[in-house]
Amino acid sequence: MKRKGSVMIIVAMSIILIMGIVAIVIDYGVFLVEKNNLQYGMDAAVLAGIKELPDSEQAARTMVNDYLVLNDVDPANVTILIDNEEGIIRLNGEITVQTIFARVFGVTEVNIAQTSAAQVGVAGSAATGLRPFVVKEDQCFPGNIVVLREMVGDQGNYGPVRLGDADSGLSDLVDNVLYGTDVVINVGDFLDTEPGAMTSLYRQASDYINSLGPDDDDRYWVLPVIGSDVDYQGLTSVEVKGFALIKVSDLVKTGNDWTIEGEFVAKVIAGNINNEAGDYGLLSSRLIK
Repeated sequence: MKRKGSVMIIVAMSIILIMGIVAIVIDYGVFLVEKNNLQYGMDAAVLAGIKELPDSEQAARTMVNDYLVLNDVDPANVTILIDNEEGIIRLNGEITVQTIFARVFGVTEVNIAQTSAAQVGVAGSAATGLRPFVVKEDQCFPGNIVVLREMVGDQGNYGPVRLGDADSGLSDLVDNVLYGTDVVINVGDFLDTEPGAMTSLYRQASDYINSLGPDDDDRYWVLPVIGSDVDYQGLTSVEVKGFALIKVSDLVKTGNDWTIEGEFVAKVIAGNINNEAGDYGLLSSRLIK
């Protein structure tokens, strides 16, 4: 009987231990899910709100709250701090999670606190949407109409630059013009020019642009900006001072000449920030610690 009683005590203690482990595992799983949901929701909200800076702090707050709700985070549980001078939004969130099994051991709730922050600044690099044309910095201001390429003679440079592989051919250049490139270009990089008329390139670009809707994403071209005093002829290299965004309106052919027309627009994209670069209307945002 003593042996049987001892076994029962061991079994009872084992059951309690197992229940404790189950309680910890289940409640910890719930804790992690709620913690991640809070973090992901705050990250999405702060990245949405940062795109409204530096123009409007109120619009930034509204956007943050809208995205918190969209991601099932109660805005009442999140404090929004905006430093417009530095271009930073910080979110401090705190929620209380009710336990399921751990309450048996006297733990009824757990507090979760998370933070998220994002910064906006001058774009220091570009890839998505980047097109192989350069524009001079004195042309870059919102609303200005720019001519990217216009025939001025039988020889010389008419706008294109080489992005990526130095051995790339005309087909790669055409793809870069139509769809953009994923090659990362940074402020301070040097780009080789592409001399020559390349009439077939512009014909294909014209056909593609004319097939797009008025607000199609492929009408928005990110362009490297070069110095206003650069006078490049023949095969040479030009230094990237920054980046601008244009909305291409038309490709016009007059005789043997092609003209690409676009309007500068301001926008915030995801990417690296370099506030030492020139500000030409294209800003970047990123999560920060």
